[in-house]
Amino acid sequence: MATAAAAKEEEAPATRFAKDHLKAFVERIERLEEEKKTIADEAGVAAWAARLNAVLETCRADPTIRRIEYWGSRTDGTAGKG
Repeated sequence: MATAAAAKEEEAPATRFAKDHLKAFVERIERLEEEKKTIADEAGVAAWAARLNAVLETCRADPTIRRIEYWGSRTDGTAGKG
């Protein structure tokens, strides 16, 4: 019996190390997944910003488009009455 108890005590530090190592690994994966989501969200915002800048450049280049888009987008029944 003394040998079985001694064997358990010897395994405890190794088991504890493995558990701690696995826990750290899982936490790192969770942090990386959160970071991936944040980057994806930022990329989505960047895509919208790029599209908005392209539309603004088009409007700056042609004042007619600016007027058509403004009056054509009115939803209060006054579109084109202006």
